[in-house]
Amino acid sequence: DDHGLAAVVLERWVAHAGARHRLADEPLPLPGPLPDRAILPGAVDVAALGLVPGDTLFVLAEARDNSPGGQIGRSKEIAIRVPTRPEMRAADRAAAAQVQARLDSLVKESREAQRQTEDLGRAQQRGTESALDFEAAKRAEAVAERQEQLLKQAEEVAMALEELGKSAARAGLNDSAFQQALKDVQAQLDQAMSPELRRQLAELQEALKSLDRERTKEAVRNLGDQQQKLREALERSRELFK
Repeated sequence: DDHGLAAVVLERWVAHAGARHRLADEPLPLPGPLPDRAILPGAVDVAALGLVPGDTLFVLAEARDNSPGGQIGRSKEIAIRVPTRPEMRAADRAAAAQVQARLDSLVKESREAQRQTEDLGRAQQRGTESALDFEAAKRAEAVAERQEQLLKQAEEVAMALEELGKSAARAGLNDSAFQQALKDVQAQLDQAMSPELRRQLAELQEALKSLDRERTKEAVRNLGDQQQKLREALERSRELFK
């Protein structure tokens, strides 16, 4: 704005039980005197505004410049709805179904990753040279990359589980059995993503840098042992979550 911004406020209305009423405007602090433009943060505190499940908050920003006439500009109105408890429970059930599907996928992927590692281990037994050839190195790299990706997916599921627990508590789902199941599944995932598995994966990656056949062979064998523990822990997680 050529004249600079003089003031910005949030205009707010609440729709409750079919009626809409105006709330007090909320001034937004400007970053200095009369800025020509500004990106201003705004937050909605549902509790402070006294909103209850099913309410809808309507918000728009009104800006006034420092011109003699005080020109005013308004943003588009946005609506923020507070979900009802049944809606929150339905959302949590959908989220739980997604976690279950991701656990199923993790179990399948862990089996295939373990099988790939076992195949590589058998192939390495036939090698006699001290250095890895190009093909063997590429296969070992594929094993390491697949395992690294599997760990990232398991970490994402663990974070989804944590958020599901928090969301269920907010929705009033304080079922002790459900909360305990979430904790048990989380514990199994933590066990699956063990420091030893990460150490063996790092060892394989280091062995590949030196193209040392014997070191790589040992690292692949040790990684395979840890992958079996990973698969078993993931299978237990899946069963606990059913």
